[in-house]
Amino acid sequence: YKLWRGKGPYVGYVLTIDHPGKREVVGGVSVTPEIFDPSGDNEGNSLEKTNISYTLGGSANVTVEVRDSENRLVRRILSDAAQEAGAYNLFWDGLDSEESIAEEGTYKVLIKIKDASGNEIDSASANVEVKYHLGH
Repeated sequence: YKLWRGKGPYVGYVLTIDHPGKREVVGGVSVTPEIFDPSGDNEGNSLEKTNISYTLGGSANVTVEVRDSENRLVRRILSDAAQEAGAYNLFWDGLDSEESIAEEGTYKVLIKIKDASGNEIDSASANVEVKYHLGH
């Protein structure tokens, strides 16, 4: 990247480098609600789980994980599933991989995208918070 500065308008050249195999495939990642209570205190309430939404720009193998603040795997919601381009919705019920209620805290929902050869080509994430007794 070069930019020359003179007395008049800026003049410059921008060099764009395309990284083979690295392209944006996943986007529009969101969690709703961003704070929820999986403890069961809000029986029948929409705050008991969080919806995970994302959009794929092309066919890919998708893994969706929930990770804690130290990046440890809490739960794998989807594992290397073949998906076509389009919008997707999943949910996390606040349980860990042993079916125990997750501790209060902030978690990262990580979406990892692989091509047909198994190479990771994209990823995206969104944060969600588990907080008990929201309805009280």
